[in-house]
Amino acid sequence: MISWGWNVGQLALDQKDLTKEQIEAIESVRGLNVTTPKRSPFFDNIKIASIAAGGSHTVLSTKEGKLYSFGVNQSGQLGHSGTETVYDPKEVEYEEIDSHGKPKGAKFYSILAPIRHLKKDERVQELAAGDRHSLALTDMNRIFAWGQNYNGQLGLGHTASQNRSEERRVGKECRS
Repeated sequence: MISWGWNVGQLALDQKDLTKEQIEAIESVRGLNVTTPKRSPFFDNIKIASIAAGGSHTVLSTKEGKLYSFGVNQSGQLGHSGTETVYDPKEVEYEEIDSHGKPKGAKFYSILAPIRHLKKDERVQELAAGDRHSLALTDMNRIFAWGQNYNGQLGLGHTASQNRSEERRVGKECRS
């Protein structure tokens, strides 16, 4: 993965290559302008399937079915518990569901964290990210959304923000 631009953690740069002042800028609201493309060594041996950049966060899925997120997380847009900024790519967890749609109870580190109830062979097909929210479409036509929801952008029928998602079905009611 190669990235550049204003950075407050969402570029997944190796902090070993940065000065103390640059790290302090990234960890503050000032951020750091990265004006030339930089490689993120974290993803050297990982095959990325889909990637989406939000206002100051990034979400990506791998061909192996894992989801990573990193950057600013003040509204839960990374899908991790809490709202702390994540500077290094972090894999998110999910709960596998059984054939009846019930959680099996064991948590795994793979596929999608905010998508709490993902089916065993289900994979993320596409990702999207807004300023402070994230969305995922699976290969089973299920949409999941998490993060800031002040204007109803998660499509959940309310305006409460959350770092865990609720499923929305893609069907006739969503097509024009």
